[in-house]
Amino acid sequence: MPLPYKETGPSFSAFSTHVEEVGRRMASTANIQVGEGKQDAPVGTTLALIEQATKVMDSAHKRLHAAQAKEFMLLKERFKEDPEAFWRHNKKTTIKWAKDQFLQALDDHNIVPVADPNNPTSLHRMAKAMAVKELQKASPELYDPVKVDLKVSRMADLGIEDVMRPVPANPPPDPRMEAIKQKAASTSEQNQAQLKEAQIKAETAMATIQDKVAERISREKIEDKKMQDSQIKLQMEQLIHAHDAARDMAAKDQELQQKSQQHAMDLQHEAASAKIGSWAEAHKQHNQIQMDNQKHQAEMARDAQKHIQTMAHERELQVHRAKEAENKAKVAKIAKPATSKKPKKGK
Repeated sequence: MPLPYKETGPSFSAFSTHVEEVGRRMASTANIQVGEGKQDAPVGTTLALIEQATKVMDSAHKRLHAAQAKEFMLLKERFKEDPEAFWRHNKKTTIKWAKDQFLQALDDHNIVPVADPNNPTSLHRMAKAMAVKELQKASPELYDPVKVDLKVSRMADLGIEDVMRPVPANPPPDPRMEAIKQKAASTSEQNQAQLKEAQIKAETAMATIQDKVAERISREKIEDKKMQDSQIKLQMEQLIHAHDAARDMAAKDQELQQKSQQHAMDLQHEAASAKIGSWAEAHKQHNQIQMDNQKHQAEMARDAQKHIQTMAHERELQVHRAKEAENKAKVAKIAKPATSKKPKKGK
């Protein structure tokens, strides 16, 4: 026989979905797929998703924690009323308690649950442990890797103390420190190359200066040799000029004497042949001869004075040339660069 009710229609499915959503809103829960998504998601995001998915469980866990703490407080009050109940039925106590000692301990300490109300599940503890590991990876110089691993193992309840090395291996080199070392080595090589280049430039400049100094010294020697040659030439010219002047003066004296003798002989011959003339004419001729002799001597004195002036002018010119050469040598010594100073090295 047919069923006494109809089958559920589409409206019933919509009604059940609506009831489920209302119940979820009342419980403040959300249907979130925590396992899906990125595998390397941030710890904070993962914790937020876990807390959103386990909100009801977290609330129950926290209330259980508060209820257990309240129960411990009630037990503490009951133990204060009857302290001996703490060890009365325990035949193997680790400490032999006294009543006053036990009451003092109850006054000084509180009895609370060991569990953390903020970690209702192992997912919370693992997420926090991974957060500690990520902090250690981000700043390895601030954390001890062995202690971090031990803390993570305790939070994950792994117990890896017996499988760890007694002496931890050397940590891998820090990439930043390696980059800094490589940069320092590159900078040192560049500084050495620059220093070597500066030394080569300094040596080249020193060699150039030495070549210029040697060239200047050679030029000075050549100029000194030229001055010496000019002085010797001037002395030879002076000697030749003096010899020529003495020879000319001797020739003129000899010629004058010959002329005088010839003139005297001519006068005598004319006087003897013509038998004329008078004493006055002879005296006049004699005076004319004396005047010619005086004129000739005056010419010889002027030539000698001119030769003396020429020789004095030549000596003054030689002295002036010597002073000019000395001034040039002094100027060259003053302008000569200081070759004793070494170039400074680069820092």
